[in-house]
Amino acid sequence: MRVLWISLAAVVALGAAPATAQPEEPREILIDIVEARGYLDEPVVSYIESRLGAAESDDVEVMVLQLDISAALEVDVDALAADIGAVGIPIVTWVAPRGAALGPPGVTLAEATDAVFAASDADLAISSEPAPSLQALLQSLDGRTLEGRTLETWDEGSLLPSGVVRFNQMNVWDRMLHAVASPEVALLLLLVGLFGFVFEIYNPGIGLAAIIGAAALALAMYAFGALPTNWIGVLVVVAGTLLLVADVHLAGLGALSLGGLAAVVGGSLLLFPRDVAALALSPWAVAAAAGLTIVFFVSVMTAALRVRLRRPVSEEDRLVGTVGEAKTDIAPEGTVVTKGTLWRARTMETGIAAGAKVKIMATEGLVLLVEPVHDEAE
Repeated sequence: MRVLWISLAAVVALGAAPATAQPEEPREILIDIVEARGYLDEPVVSYIESRLGAAESDDVEVMVLQLDISAALEVDVDALAADIGAVGIPIVTWVAPRGAALGPPGVTLAEATDAVFAASDADLAISSEPAPSLQALLQSLDGRTLEGRTLETWDEGSLLPSGVVRFNQMNVWDRMLHAVASPEVALLLLLVGLFGFVFEIYNPGIGLAAIIGAAALALAMYAFGALPTNWIGVLVVVAGTLLLVADVHLAGLGALSLGGLAAVVGGSLLLFPRDVAALALSPWAVAAAAGLTIVFFVSVMTAALRVRLRRPVSEEDRLVGTVGEAKTDIAPEGTVVTKGTLWRARTMETGIAAGAKVKIMATEGLVLLVEPVHDEAE
């Protein structure tokens, strides 16, 4: 019995004894670099918000918000700034690389952080400290107290960062959406989409041009929805493309083509507000749009139409002796329609006006030799 009581007392005494203190593992020092460039749109805001949450849960030493923001596109900048200020970890703004600048939305975000640094001495409309490189930034932050924490960001002994530097990036899909939400890219996508469908109509095949055109138009519509778009400008560009298609259908490059090109250029200039410098369409982009349109309709579509006209003349067609209609002036060459098909034609007469009835007299390779029909009888 005495042995039992002694054993119980030993167990109680052992349980009451203080536990041996275990040494704490040193906290891993994490330094987050979160970059945002160009426009502050929905993908960028979602990206920054997600990194704020991850940085707080990982208890990073400091988050470096690397900014080069010129404008905001239909997002709540104040709400994002409030979220930045509410995070319980040190956050600093670094305006970089050299040449980077801050528009009003970027300034709003920078003011919500604990300190502002800049890679160059550009006028940022906000006070900042110099930090021409990431090394200089980490050296400036080392030993500074922010959010009640004395930062350890640079090891002078090894001349290396004190912890792991994490360079964060948006995912591929968000990067693509962010890239297309710019005036220049949106205009290019609109033209590529329209031209893809035009090419597919004149050269029906496996549908690759239509697929590319549909994808380009879908991305263009997303960009126009994100940007402050004047939809009248979009309609004018589409109307100009239709005028060019009509002229191609008539196998000519005349007044309709000039009007169509003017509409494409004029519509491009109407697409976005020009009083906001960050959103104004570059003159080079307008010139590129005009050049792309000229190359497509003068070179690509002319070649496509030529291929379409090169239909082998077989015995079954029995074209010789049939009557068709001149789609263009034939002087001495032009195009005619017979049996529902467009053909190249040549005449030995002085000239045949567009719309006149013609009779196919013979074939010469891929060209129909025609004469005007001088009476109503066919």
